Amino acid sequence: MVSHFAFSHLSRHCTPDGPLQLGQIGIEVAVPQLEGDAGRKYTVCKDLVI
Repeated sequence: MVSHFAFSHLSRHCTPDGPLQLGQIGIEVAVPQLEGDAGRKYTVCKDLVI
């Protein structure tokens, strides 16, 4: 619910020539993790990614 609220707020500020474009916003996105700890997942799901 919060991700959709944030997405709708941010999408109003997206313009083709502006600093923020709609294609840069993702909801429920798999994000690669940094290497290091053994047994760590390769990706985790993030609610909102810009």
